[in-house]
Amino acid sequence: MVVTPSHQYPLGASMPAARRLELLGWARAHGALVVEDDYDSELRYVGEPLPALAALDRAPGADDGGHVATLGSFTKVLAPGLGVGYLLPPPALREELLRLRTDLGNPASAVAQDALARFLAAGGLRRHTARMRREYRRRRDLLAAALAGTAGVRAVPMDGGLHAVLEFTGEVPLEEQDVVDRAAAAGVRVAALGTYWAEGSRGSRRGVVVGFGASGDAAGDDALPDALEVLAGVLARPSGTA
Repeated sequence: MVVTPSHQYPLGASMPAARRLELLGWARAHGALVVEDDYDSELRYVGEPLPALAALDRAPGADDGGHVATLGSFTKVLAPGLGVGYLLPPPALREELLRLRTDLGNPASAVAQDALARFLAAGGLRRHTARMRREYRRRRDLLAAALAGTAGVRAVPMDGGLHAVLEFTGEVPLEEQDVVDRAAAAGVRVAALGTYWAEGSRGSRRGVVVGFGASGDAAGDDALPDALEVLAGVLARPSGTA
């Protein structure tokens, strides 16, 4: 089973600690392996960090700790061009995976790996992540404030991540693709929430997904306020109006 307990995309839900323990209990009872995609775990803005499934699986008093493999990447938290990720497998799978990795070759630069190891050892990642959380919390709050009171739109609460979901409440006739197209014509890219439903099982929730991770240019100017002003104008005009 593959799960993203820290941050489900796009609606942003986090798996509660009790539910994580329940999932581990199921895995132990059935001899199953849970693959934990540690997506956006470092970008949590509300409350205390939740324990990783792998940490719970290997906690004192647990059984053999062989039911969770954790995947992660430094690409999002540091730089897209870094190309370095990690896999923390159960002890019983480690040797087999190392042999497989050797057979497949190593696509990650040894220089990048060495630099990253030094950066981690010096505490650079902790400091960088703390700065990121402050900045992205500011952007999230800016988005919520800019679109507060927009008729027919509800900002889905997000505890972390680099995006927000604006759900259409039905009070104002807004069509997803129309909003996406009008925003794009004005220079702002958003995605239709409906495109994230599995084919053949579209749910009733409608809205758009708005990212705020990359909102500056090379000079460091923050383009987010202007983009939000444009988006607010698009949402203020019902679909089907001239």
